[in-house]
Amino acid sequence: MKIKSQKIHLDIVIFITLLMALAIRISTYHLDFIKAKDWLDNHEGYVNRMIYSIKITEITQYDDFYLIGFRHIDDGPIKGFGGSAIINSKLLENLPLKNKCLLRGTKLKLVGEYSKTAFYANPGVINPETSLWANRQIGDFRIVDILGYDLPPPFVIALGDGQKTSNLYLNNQIDSIYSKTYSGVIKAMVLGDKSNLSESLKENFKKHGLLHLLAISGLHVSILYMFLHKLLLLFIPKPKKVYWMTMGLLLIYNFLIGYHISCMRATFMLLILNFSIHYNKPYHNLRNLFLILVSNLLIRPWDLLNVGFLLSYGAVASLYLIFPRLKEITREIISNRLILTVVELGLVTFSVNLGTLPILLNYFHGFSWISVFSNFLLVPLFMYQYIIGICGLILSCLSLPLGSFVGGGSMAVFKVYTIYFSMMGSDYYTYLGKLSFWEVLVYYLLLYLVLTFLVTRCQARRAKNYDCG
Repeated sequence: MKIKSQKIHLDIVIFITLLMALAIRISTYHLDFIKAKDWLDNHEGYVNRMIYSIKITEITQYDDFYLIGFRHIDDGPIKGFGGSAIINSKLLENLPLKNKCLLRGTKLKLVGEYSKTAFYANPGVINPETSLWANRQIGDFRIVDILGYDLPPPFVIALGDGQKTSNLYLNNQIDSIYSKTYSGVIKAMVLGDKSNLSESLKENFKKHGLLHLLAISGLHVSILYMFLHKLLLLFIPKPKKVYWMTMGLLLIYNFLIGYHISCMRATFMLLILNFSIHYNKPYHNLRNLFLILVSNLLIRPWDLLNVGFLLSYGAVASLYLIFPRLKEITREIISNRLILTVVELGLVTFSVNLGTLPILLNYFHGFSWISVFSNFLLVPLFMYQYIIGICGLILSCLSLPLGSFVGGGSMAVFKVYTIYFSMMGSDYYTYLGKLSFWEVLVYYLLLYLVLTFLVTRCQARRAKNYDCG
């Protein structure tokens, strides 16, 4: 008993220590953001050109320009901040770059100018300051001239080239075996590239509460893990070895797609879960989720206001906190096993919707009230569609006709979505507007009180029946 008490005290100390460290890290970043914004107030304007040193963090090449993501590396108040900018290919003509090609990780010395960001009506932004805060951005940056460059180390170039080549190869394979419309869907689901999705398709998925299927999430990673694990077990009947091989493949997958937040979160959750299973270690859902969340924010505090971060962790927390309580209440009401199974499948989506509703309202100003039904009906189909699509992509590396034949099954399943959308229509998205901080607080408090009350009633009823029996 004494040992157990000491362990609880130690857990509390660790919890408080991590929260304090997190608060200090976020506060420090916020102060840096304020200093950078103050700097911009004194240096903005297209007549105020200066020399800057930046590092390219993301890069997309087009016919006559580059779209880059960058961070400032100058010492000063804007170090670590950045944003996106366009580099005209003509600016590279006088530089001795190999093939006149820029790489991720390249450092540039350039002349640039800042202006305050112009914000337009955008349902994906809570407010302008939040958007800038979450993107480590202080304003709009325009590159006027490039004075010099410094390429990253050879091993970094090799990694970047490997990632770029692999990504390009997979893109070409997808284009070769799938139709133009469906190739955009597979690229979004597998590579996280949503640039080829049509607006009408995204709108249909959004209005039916299925938009999460078009973005890499924990659902995708879990399906991919199960598929790879089962596949490897067919050839290597050693669970521990297969576990490490599967996790290694998932880490490579994270590298190829550029370390998406939800993908990394799901990968580390699976890593911890399966480690505890294979090596008989204790596993606690909420504790592990909290540790991964804190680790993420200690490294990247600006993710705190990122919609992908909030929805990813919010959905999993809802499954851990809300779903078990709803399931307990439902089992007290429904006795038929078949009906209970069907209802519990719907409760999975309903739990996530309850837990993430304030996030959806603040970022997208509304929600789909048909989401529970749509997910209940189509997510099981999605699992088959996704697995067959992955199989088609893998087989295409051996034989394009074979990959195209198998991938055709994935496209056939996807047609069910279009039939469903046309049959159901699209008037299922309700716009309610944003919530204030106090409204969010009251919402979660009421949710907690209602669930606690209902669970307590169920437990009291069960105890009464037990006493009578």
